[in-house]
Order: sequence, then structure tokens, then C-alpha cells
Amino acid sequence: MELRDRRLQVRPGETVQTSATVHNATDVIAQYTFEVLGPAAAWAEVVPPTVSVVRNGRNTVQIRFRPPVGPVGSVPFALRCVSQDHPDSAAVDEGELVVGAIHDIVPTVTPTISRGRWTGRWTARFENRGTVAARLRVTASDKRRELGFALAPHEIVVDPGQTGEVYLKARASVPTLLGTVTPRPVQLTYTRATGPDEKADEGTVELVFEQVPVLSRAVAAVGALALVGGAAAVLLLARAAPSDKLASDKVSRPDQPTGLTAEPAGAGAISLNWSAVPSAENYLLYKLVGADADGAANELHPVKAPLTAHTWEGLAAGAHTCFRLVASNEGGESKASEMVCQDAGASPATPEPTGSSTPPTTPTPDPNVTGTTPTDPGGKTGQGREPQGFYVVLGSFWKEDKQEQDAQKPLLRKTEIDRALGVTTVLADADASKRLGSQFPGQVIIYLDGQFASWAEADAYCTEKKASGLLGRDPVCFAPLEAGSATVRPVPSPTPAGNGPPSGTPSARPTSLVLGR
Repeated sequence: MELRDRRLQVRPGETVQTSATVHNATDVIAQYTFEVLGPAAAWAEVVPPTVSVVRNGRNTVQIRFRPPVGPVGSVPFALRCVSQDHPDSAAVDEGELVVGAIHDIVPTVTPTISRGRWTGRWTARFENRGTVAARLRVTASDKRRELGFALAPHEIVVDPGQTGEVYLKARASVPTLLGTVTPRPVQLTYTRATGPDEKADEGTVELVFEQVPVLSRAVAAVGALALVGGAAAVLLLARAAPSDKLASDKVSRPDQPTGLTAEPAGAGAISLNWSAVPSAENYLLYKLVGADADGAANELHPVKAPLTAHTWEGLAAGAHTCFRLVASNEGGESKASEMVCQDAGASPATPEPTGSSTPPTTPTPDPNVTGTTPTDPGGKTGQGREPQGFYVVLGSFWKEDKQEQDAQKPLLRKTEIDRALGVTTVLADADASKRLGSQFPGQVIIYLDGQFASWAEADAYCTEKKASGLLGRDPVCFAPLEAGSATVRPVPSPTPAGNGPPSGTPSARPTSLVLGR
């Protein structure tokens, strides 16, 4: 007995067929029974299973294999032929069944067309209908190079039957002041990692960003009329009696600030917090000379309301430093607050859980930390250490967006999240981090770490907090998969890009993708 093919290739769920020929070398008619042996026997069928062969004659049977969807690789098998008249007379021929992987990625992006004055946002979902896990790297481009792009994350691993998500944001480099809506084509490209003997696998999705002019024609016309009206109003005010006052003259200056506290916050840093003053538009934080209550101020730092916190850095380690706070608005400046004093931290501090009464301790230096002092782009980020273990990303800003940085929106959003969730998050420069830099280049990241035992636990945390509504409208919370991670997991459940503030808080919309307003 002899197999026609000793090596067969087939994809899971499909059928492959070969044949075998038996030769009766006796002088009588003989009957033979066939049986497939080995791991592939459960997928095999012999047609017919029994044949009769005339003396010195030959006959042929068909062997069919149909492996199910599942593991792939090389599976050995054997075909045994046994004489029914002489059971001790048998023949065996061996072969190999190579079950190949099925690669089938189905992308969907919503919306197909995104419209905005500055930015467009999309959510890309990649469904793996294949038989093996797929590692995908995602990029975005526009032929005219008029847009900048942010992707989070850049790379995902999707298990068979699962769906992974990537958030995309496009930002126009130049605004359109007047005119009509301008369509800007965007191409989203995903590439599947392949082995050395595999063909490169790549796909694209065509999208459109419709850039809306900043001023419509109607608004421009109204603006021109407003300028004319404003000029007339100025002329009338100039002719008015001295008793006529501008509205701003009637604004009362803010009340004296209260609740100013100071705590050590890492090497050479002091964390300052205070109670909000209702009518304040800005806060002026003064560093005093010496510990005298009447000491003169030698340095000032403005903080824009409604922010009520600032980390003063650049002090000598352990230096005893005193501060006062003044609130201001159009009506003038308030009285200075009571003086508070504190010793600057001597080493990077470990954040304490909310409500903990345990005094802070000095941790052992971590070799993965990128520096000995907190990373501080723009003087507003706070601590800049590496994420510890598994973590979730709760927001992100472009460092190049000077308007958002000057308005202290990263720190404002961090404060909102900390208050809403009752946790202490970290605001750090991604470029100064080995783990964050590859996935969030050019960004300032808000993340939470030290609370999760696995990526699955981090994902579950995000699912719970987004459903609770504590993160506001269009929340973003996800645990980013890092390159080279041995953990294979689906990406968090779909949420719209965006990270609105909790209800009742000022609008500050940093997210992992929404990096500017």
C-alpha cells in the first residue's frame, strides 16, 4: 500500500484530499480495511473504508482531511491497510498534514468623515477573524502634509475573535479663517507583523477631515457691524459725564484666600494647595525671604483660576521656605493669605493614598526612572517618574500647544480627575520616559499606576470608571499595550475620543488623543 502524497497543506475549516493504492500480490481475491492513525485521525475520512482487490490486482481509496479552526502547525498521520482474511497482515504508510494560519483582519472606522475647525477625531476598530493572534502597527498620513496626527496606541495585539481599538486625531497646522468647508483626505494604514517566510500584510482605510472656517461669512458680517458699533460706543463714552463708569469699575476685588497648605513634593519641591476664592480670576503665589511673617517676596508665580494647586520646584533640598497667596480680578487684588512654611523634599516622594495618615517615606531609587527630579514641561506637570507596573492613561496634551500649556490645562485636568476618582494620578513628560516616549511622543501624559495586578485589571478599572460618569462626557481611559509586552489582551471597550470634565467643572478636554482644543 502506498500514499500518493506524503505532505499535504490545508487551512483550518477547509478540505484537502489525497489517495492511496493497495496491491494484492496473492492468487485469490482479498478484502482490505483502511484506518487513519495519529492526531489527524479525528479530521480524516477514508472513502471507501473497505475495498476488494482481484488477484495480482490494484485498487484505490480517497483520504480526506478537514481540520477545524484552532491550533496550526505540522500534524503527522499514518494510513494503515489490514487484510480482512489475514488480520496479522498489514501495511502502513506515513505522511504529514500542514495546517496553515488564516489571517483575516476587518477594519472599521467611525466616523468616516470628521468635521472641525482645528481637529478631526476617529475610532478605528480591527476585528481579527483569523485563526492566530495578529500584531498590528497603525499609521496615519495625508498626501498634502497639511495635518499632524496622534495615535493611541500605535501598536495593538488582537486575539482571534477579538476586536482591538486605536484612537486617531488629526490637527490642522493652519486654520481657515473664512470661506467654505475644506475636505482633507486622510489615509489610515495598518500593517500586520509577519514571519520571515510570510508575505507582508498591509491594509488601508480612506477617511476625510472637513476643516470648517473659523469665521463664517455671516459671523464676519456681524463682526464688522460690531466693530462699527464698538467705535460708536467708545465715542459716546468719551463724551459721557465723569460719573459714567465702566462695568469693570464696579467689580469688587476678591476676598482674602484661605486654606493655603504646603507639603513636601519630591527633591527640591513643595506642593501648595488652597481653597478656591469665588470671584478670583488669577492667584499670585509669592515666595518670601526668610521665615518672617513680614518678609519681602523675592519670587512670584501666577496661577490661573479655577486651578487651586501648584508645585514649587527648583528649591534646595530640605530648604525651609515660606509662601503667601493673593487673589486678583478686574477689581484689584485681595489681601494676602496667612503665611505657610515647609521644608522642600530631600528625595522623590511616593504619593500617599487619599486619606492615608501614614507619614511619607523615602523609597529606594528606581533604575528605570529617567531622572532624579520631577519632569516638568512648562513648569506645570508635577512628578515625572516612570509608570510602575501596569497603568492606565487618563489624558494627554501636546507640548507644542502653548495655549493649553500656558493655561495650565494639563494640571487643571489632573486636579479634576484626582478629585473625581479620589486618587493621585501622575502628570509626566512622555519624552522623558522610556515606557511612555515610544507611544506618546511630544505629549504630556496623565496616568494612574501602582493599583493593578494585570492589564485585564487595568482595563476593568477603565470600564467601571467610564460607566460611572465620574470622568465626565466622552471619557477616555485605557491601558496601553507596550511594544514587546508578553501579555496578549484585547483593547478596552469602545468609547468616543474625548475626555470631558466631570459635571460642574470647567471645560478642560485633554485625552489620550484629544491633545488640543
